[in-house]
Amino acid sequence: MSRPRLWLADSIQLACRARSVGPNPGSPAVARRSGPSQAYHGVARRQWVLSQRNRNLSLILAVALVLGLAACRAGAEDGEPPTPSACYEVFAEVESRVLAWSDHPVATRIPIAGAQITLRLDGALVGRGQSMQGDTDTIFTALRGAMREAERRLPVARDALFEDMMRAHASRMTIGIEFAGETTPMSPDALEDVTLALSPGLDGVCVRAGSRIEAMFPTTMLWAGIGPGSAMRAVLSELSGDPSLALRPPRELGTRHGITFAWFRVRHLQQLTAGRPPEFLTRGGRVVEQRDLRSAELRAFAEGIAAYLIGQTSRTIVGAELAGGYRPVLGEDSGPASAMQRALVSAALARFAASDGGATEAGRVAQETASALLENIAALNEREPVAGDAGLAALVELALAWHPSPPESERLTRLRRDAAVTLRAVLSAPNQVSPSVESIAVCAMAVGGIETDAIRERMRTLMTTTDLGHIVSLMPWLGWAELALSGNDGVVPSGAGLRQLREVLWTHQLTANDTGPRALDLVGGIVFTASNTPLPSWHTSRPLALMASMLGDPRLTPESEVPHELARLLVSVRFLRQLAADGVVCHAFAAPDRARWGIRSAVWDQRMPPEASAMTLLTLTELLDSLEAIAARRNSGS
Repeated sequence: MSRPRLWLADSIQLACRARSVGPNPGSPAVARRSGPSQAYHGVARRQWVLSQRNRNLSLILAVALVLGLAACRAGAEDGEPPTPSACYEVFAEVESRVLAWSDHPVATRIPIAGAQITLRLDGALVGRGQSMQGDTDTIFTALRGAMREAERRLPVARDALFEDMMRAHASRMTIGIEFAGETTPMSPDALEDVTLALSPGLDGVCVRAGSRIEAMFPTTMLWAGIGPGSAMRAVLSELSGDPSLALRPPRELGTRHGITFAWFRVRHLQQLTAGRPPEFLTRGGRVVEQRDLRSAELRAFAEGIAAYLIGQTSRTIVGAELAGGYRPVLGEDSGPASAMQRALVSAALARFAASDGGATEAGRVAQETASALLENIAALNEREPVAGDAGLAALVELALAWHPSPPESERLTRLRRDAAVTLRAVLSAPNQVSPSVESIAVCAMAVGGIETDAIRERMRTLMTTTDLGHIVSLMPWLGWAELALSGNDGVVPSGAGLRQLREVLWTHQLTANDTGPRALDLVGGIVFTASNTPLPSWHTSRPLALMASMLGDPRLTPESEVPHELARLLVSVRFLRQLAADGVVCHAFAAPDRARWGIRSAVWDQRMPPEASAMTLLTLTELLDSLEAIAARRNSGS
C-alpha cells in the first residue's frame, strides 16, 4: 500500500478536527495554547485543563482515522491525472476540432482514465460531455458528447448553413477540460462519511455496476452547489435508475447489487476568454498569491465589496431593499433580505463610508445606500415593531453610530428610540437572548454611548464566564465593545485576554503545511469546530475583524510586534480574497458583472449571503484604518 499523501482532504480535515474543542457551531476551536490569562480566570482555566487532557486523544483519533481512510485511497500515488504538458497537447487538439466543428476522432498518444469537456458560449453552459472509458478514445467520446449537446441547445436550424452557423458560435466559445486520474476504490466504511474522505471541488466521484460507469466531475459539483456525498447519491441514482438505492447501506449495495464506488483526482484546464490560451484552475478559480495584497489592492478589494453590496440593493418608495442572497451560477436572488441582513449591510457600508471620509465616489455611494437601507427598516418598523428584536436593534444602533452623517427623519428617530428601549431591556434580562446576540447588543450600546456603566459590568461577566472554546463566537462584537469603552488612551481591561485570544486563534489558521500543494486556496482560513465539512468558510471574517482592529491599537499591538502580527493577519486576508468572485471565478457565472467582488460562502460553495460580504468589508475597513494609524504614528515618531 502506498503511503497516503499528507495534503489529501482527509488529512486537512482530520487535522482541523484534532484541534477542535467544544460543540459550538460556527466558532473557531481555541483551546490549544498554554493556560489562559488573568482576564479569563476561572471557567477558562478549567476548560484549558480539560482541553489538554483531550488533546492527545484527539491526535490519536486523527491518526487512526487517517490510517483507516488510507485503505479507501490506496493507489492515490498512481491516480495522478495526465501531466500539464500532456493536458496542453490534448487541449490544442480539442480546440482545433471545436473551431472546425468537426467530430473527427481525437486519439491521444496515451490512455486517459476519464475526461469532462465543457463548452460555454458568452459564459453560458451550452455543452458538456464526459467519458470514463479509460482509453485513447476517452477525449473523443467526451468531445462528441459536448458538441452534440451544444447542437441541441443552441437555436440553429438544421439546414445547409448549419455547420457554418455552428462554427461561428464556436469561435465565441470557451473550452474547459477536466482530466481525470485513475479511479481509486472506496471501501464501504469510507462511504459512510464521503464528505470527510473527499475534498469538495477537487475530487470527482464515480459509481460502477458491471461494465457501466457513471461519474460526476468536480466542476459539476461546484456549479450545482452539492458536495461529494450528494454527488455520489446522484450518480448512483442515474446509473441504477432507482433513486431508492441511494438510501441503502453501501455494503449492501456491493454484496447484493454488485455496485462499487470510487473517487478520482482531476487537472482542470480552462479557457477564460474565447481564443485565448487556457489556464489550470483550482476549484474553478486561481489561487490568490500573498504578494497580491499590497495596500492599493486592499483598498480596491474593500471598494469592490462595497460596490457589490450596493449592487444588491434596489431603490423603493421608501429607502432601499436588499437581496437576501445571490446565487451567481444561476444569476438569481434567493428572495428579499431580512431586516437583520439589511441592518448589517447598512452598518458595514456606514463604517466603510466613515473610514473613506467622502474621499471617493465609492464612499459617497456607500453612505447614501446605508441611509436608504435604514430608512427602509424604519418604514418597516412603522408597520410592525421589528426594533423589538435585540439583534436587529443592535445593528440599527451600530449603523447609525458609525454613519458619518446619520439621516434624519421622524421614522428614523422613532426607530432609534425603539431600538434603545430594546437594548436596555437586554441589560435588565440578559438571559432572554443568546450570548451571541447579547454581545452585539453590548457592542452597539458601547459604540452608541448607551448605559456605559451597566455595559461594563455585563461585558466583564461575559468575558469571565465564557470559555475560550466559545468566546470567539462573540467576536468581533465583544472585543469592539471593550475597545469602545476604553477610548483611545485608556487602559484596555481585558487586553491580556484579547492578546492571548489572538495567539490561540492563529494556531487554527491553516498553513501551506496543513493544506499541501493541492489545496493552497485554503491557506489562511480559520478552522471552525462543528461543521459537516470542517474546512474554513466566510466565517473566518468574524474573528478576523477584531484582529484587524487590534493591529492598529498600540495597547494591544506594540510597534515591535506590528510586522509579525500584520504578516499573520494578511495570510487570513488572503483567504478572504480567495473567497471573492474575481474575473477568473466569474467565468462560470450567469451575470459576471453583478457577481464580481461578492464573497462566496466557501471556495466550493458559490452562494453569496450578504453577511459574508458585510463582515469581510468590516474586516478590510478595520485593517485599512489600522494601517493608516500605524503609518501616522511612525510619521510622527510616537
